[in-house]
Amino acid sequence: MAMTTEELRAFQKYTEQSEREKAIEEIKVYVGTYKKYAEGDLHGEWVTIADYGNEQDFFERCMNIHDDEDDPEFMYQDFQDWPEGVESDEAMEMDTIFEYIEFLRDNEHIPISAVNAALENYMELCDIEDSYIGYYDDDQDFAREMALEVNGFDEGGENWPSNCIDWEKAADELMYDHFEENGYYFRS
Repeated sequence: MAMTTEELRAFQKYTEQSEREKAIEEIKVYVGTYKKYAEGDLHGEWVTIADYGNEQDFFERCMNIHDDEDDPEFMYQDFQDWPEGVESDEAMEMDTIFEYIEFLRDNEHIPISAVNAALENYMELCDIEDSYIGYYDDDQDFAREMALEVNGFDEGGENWPSNCIDWEKAADELMYDHFEENGYYFRS
C-alpha cells in the first residue's frame, strides 16, 4: 500500500526530527584536566553534552569528575560525533556547542545537514536562518526557482520566456551572491 503525499511528508518530518535528536544526543566530549595531563594521567570522563541544559550544568558535572583538584582547568581531549564547523579544541569555550544545540532545536525547518554545510563554509550560526534558501539538485534548478519566485513566470521550459533563457548563464551570475554546499543553497 502506497503512502499518500501527506503521509510521506509526515514520515519525512518525523525522520528528520529523529535524526536531529539522535545527532544532538550523540555529541560527547572527553573531559580531562591540564594538571593531570602534565603529570601523565589521562583520567577523565566522556560527557554527553545533551544531558546538560546549559553550560553551567555541564561545568558542574566536570567539577564533580575532577573533584580531586582544587581548581581544575579543564582540557577537552577528544570529541565524538562533534559537528563539522563547530569549534573543537582542548581549550575551547563550551558555549558554542550549546548554542548549536539550541539553534537545531529552535530551527527544525532547516535540515541538520544544511546547518552543518553552512558551518563548514564558515557561516556564523546566527546568520544561517536568514541565509538558508533550500535544497536544489543543481545551480540551474536553483536559478529557475529563484526566477519563478522573483518574476513569477512559468519555469516549465516550453513557454516564453523560459525557453529563451540560458539557465547555465543565469545560474552562474546568481551564484555570485550565493553559495552551495551538498545541494543546500545560502545567500552569501
